[in-house]
Amino acid sequence: MKRAKLRGLKRNVAVVFGNIGTLEDESMLRQALADTESLVRKHVTWAVERIESSSSSSRSSRCSHVKHERSPDWTSRPTRDTKHP
Repeated sequence: MKRAKLRGLKRNVAVVFGNIGTLEDESMLRQALADTESLVRKHVTWAVERIESSSSSSRSSRCSHVKHERSPDWTSRPTRDTKHP
């Protein structure tokens, strides 16, 4: 059986946070954006986008009476149904 190397472990952690992370985890993930491994940075970016997308969806549903401006790249952001990269 092959063991995961550190970069694989970091990637897996990013995927977990992308799936269940909250805004409280975002600052830790942003620190990981400086990782030397591009594989890790790619998955951390994905995780941060998922957390931001999830939190903005939560805010929208809690404040449905408030009008929100959507950014031009709104459609390119991953949703909770999006699989990790």
